[in-house]
Amino acid sequence: MAALTLGTWIITMLLGAYLWTFTLDTGKPGSAARATRLPPLMLFVHPVLAGSGFAVYLAFMYERHPGLAWTSFGFLLATAMGGHLLMLHTSLHRGKVQTPVRVATPASLPAEAHAAMEAQLARREPGDEAFVEDLMPSAARHVHHAIAMVTLVLLLVVAIRAT
Repeated sequence: MAALTLGTWIITMLLGAYLWTFTLDTGKPGSAARATRLPPLMLFVHPVLAGSGFAVYLAFMYERHPGLAWTSFGFLLATAMGGHLLMLHTSLHRGKVQTPVRVATPASLPAEAHAAMEAQLARREPGDEAFVEDLMPSAARHVHHAIAMVTLVLLLVVAIRAT
């Protein structure tokens, strides 16, 4: 059970890292995302809590001390609450882009087309901005959320068994 929990946690963190790359690209020349409505503090705290809880869980896997299992559960519970906040925030504001945005990278465009695209994006009105949360694949967000909930339940079982 502990190894299964470890595996689901790793998968969850990998999917989370994939989703986080979208927020890192905000405002870069090759990115269609110009802004985000997600709370900046939560974008920082959510992965930090997940990584900290994972480190404590690795310590539990080595030491098998019940206190470490419960501490990692607390970290993961706080992470999940932050994740629910991000998911709710994304779901409430998803799809409110007023003009369609085509995602293109500088390498896939000729120099003239890239310059024209950048000029067009510079002329856009604030209401026309593409937001990061609109570019994140919905399936990736939902799978990340579902596996995180499975990990939380598995970790609860591991912590109860360790006690």
